[in-house]
Order: sequence, then C-alpha cells, then structure tokens
Amino acid sequence: MGTDGIDLIAGVTTFNEVYTVSKAMCNAAREVILMADSSKFGRKSPNIVCGLESVDKLITDADISPEFKQALEDKGIEVIITGEHHE
Repeated sequence: MGTDGIDLIAGVTTFNEVYTVSKAMCNAAREVILMADSSKFGRKSPNIVCGLESVDKLITDADISPEFKQALEDKGIEVIITGEHHE
C-alpha cells in the first residue's frame, strides 16, 4: 500500500478521497506492508487510513532519518531500506 504521509501520531494518511478502500484493506489484511519514500515522513494528509500499530513492514529509501526509523521500529514496524542514499 502507498501513502501521501506518515505521521507518528496520526499514522498512515492520504489525500485520496477513496481512502476507505485502503482502510478496509488494512482491516482485512493479515499483514500490512507500506511503501513510501522518505519525503512522506512527518507529513499528515487529511484522511487517516490506519494507525501505525496496523503496519507490519515499511519499505522505503535510504534517505529516512535515523530518528524516524528508530521511532517506527519502536512501534514494532520492520523498516526495509532499498536503493541509494541521495544528498
């Protein structure tokens, strides 16, 4: 599943008006795997798809900050980093 924003308090958020479909998929899934590039971290969009407690794994790029990565891991999310680091 993709997202427009990941907020440590609100969770997985989106601008998509049909976010209820993603919300239903999260509720029905045995495992929720989120895919988001590092620009989405700390962003909060108007529609909440699910809380971070529902996310099992996050696939992201190498530009995730160590602090945000640790915060996600502290919430029990396995963070998988792919690609190259860009400065």
